[in-house]
Amino acid sequence: MEAMEERYSLYDRYAWFWNKYWGRTFALKTLPVMKQKLLSELPPGALILDVCCGTGQLAQHMTRDGFQFSGIDGSEEMIRLARNNCPAGEFKVGDIRSPFGFPVLFDAACSFFDSLNHITCPNELQAVFININHSLHAGGYFLFDLNMEEGYRQRWNNQTFHIIQNDHVYLDRMNYNDAKQTGVNHITIFMLSNQWERLDIQIVERCYSRDEIIRLLMNAGFSEIEMWEASDAFGLHDEYGRYYIRCRKQAEA
Repeated sequence: MEAMEERYSLYDRYAWFWNKYWGRTFALKTLPVMKQKLLSELPPGALILDVCCGTGQLAQHMTRDGFQFSGIDGSEEMIRLARNNCPAGEFKVGDIRSPFGFPVLFDAACSFFDSLNHITCPNELQAVFININHSLHAGGYFLFDLNMEEGYRQRWNNQTFHIIQNDHVYLDRMNYNDAKQTGVNHITIFMLSNQWERLDIQIVERCYSRDEIIRLLMNAGFSEIEMWEASDAFGLHDEYGRYYIRCRKQAEA
C-alpha cells in the first residue's frame, strides 16, 4: 500500500491537555490488563512497541518494570511530551498507516485508549495491522483495545463532559451515528494566556464489528485472536463496551 501523504497530527494542539488529564489515568487503568494479558507471556526485559503511544505515561511504567519500550505516534507534540515523561524509552513521530521503520523486531506490541478507532477506513486499519505484524518477531503478541458498538451507544450517545479551571475550560460533546458507525467528539477548549483563546477540535472514530476486526487481523497475518469486554473481564465499569483484543503473529513455517 502506498505511504499516506499526511501523518495524523490532530493531537498536536491537544497534547498538553491529554498529558495533564488523560495520559496517567488511562495508563493506570491499562496496567492491570497489560500485566494479565501481555506481560505474563513475555520474558524479563522484552522489547515492546506502543502504537499511538501518546504522551508516554504507559511507557514510563513499563521501563520502570524493566521492559524495553518504544513508541510511535502521529503527533509531534505528543512525542515531545513522551520523551520528557519517559527518557528511557525510544519514541518517533510517524503515520502508523505507513511502515514504521524501526531497526529492530519487537517481542510484543500494544495500542490503547481507542487509538485504532481513529483509523476510520478498513483498508487503512488493515495496513496498520500489517505494519504491526511486520514489526514483530514470529509468535509475537499484539494487545490492543477498541470501542465497540455497545460502548459507543452507552458512553458516546449525546454525552457531555466538562472541566473548569482558572486558566482553562474544557467542553466535550460526544455523539454516535449508528447508521454510519461513527462517533464524533466535539471538543472546545478555552485557554487563558495574555487573553482567552478558543480551540475547537473534532475527533471522528469508527466503530468496527467483531467480524471485521477478526477478518482484518487474519488478513494481516495474526491468529489466536481473543477478546475481553472491559467491565466484565477486568471490572472497568466506566469503560463498558471497550474490548481488549489479543492476537499473535503466526509463527514462521
